[in-house]
Amino acid sequence: MESYGHFMPNVVIYNTLIDSLCKDNLLPQALRLFKELKVKGISPNVVTYNTLIRGMLTLGQPKEAQEMLTEMLRNNITPTTETYNMLIDMYCKDGKVGEARDIFVTFTTLINGFIHSNQFHKAVHLLDKILKLGLQPTLVTYGSIFKGLCRSVDNADALKLLRNMESYGHCMPGVVIYSTIIDSF
Repeated sequence: MESYGHFMPNVVIYNTLIDSLCKDNLLPQALRLFKELKVKGISPNVVTYNTLIRGMLTLGQPKEAQEMLTEMLRNNITPTTETYNMLIDMYCKDGKVGEARDIFVTFTTLINGFIHSNQFHKAVHLLDKILKLGLQPTLVTYGSIFKGLCRSVDNADALKLLRNMESYGHCMPGVVIYSTIIDSF
């Protein structure tokens, strides 16, 4: 592409190649392309970093994955839910529950961010992901979501979440959560 001068590769082209190399367990080649991308002045994005982090974790390189996350943050690229899911999964598989819990705190912060920006359904979706990972949300996490749903007068979703919360049995709703729902009605 470059030698013909018709089209210069962009971050999407590089991401596609890096993803393919990572899926074929050719991480060293993917990392070379990653360096080439930066040398050419093309800015890597969250997809680039997530792909490399996934590749590193697949090959059992958690330290390198953590370093890639650090670089990502240094470059002011905001990790996505997928980024955190991969890292929590890695820490849980390695028996490092404390580290996984630290990242879980980040999930709670993200949920609060969604609530404060009136993106209530994104908060509920993130809660579902947390539950699928086998993590146990706290009453504070649930409380934030209930406040948001009730503030948006989405009582049906609040009641559904209440029933789900009770069926999961992780933590039982308390006076604050019931009061929030009752107040909303």
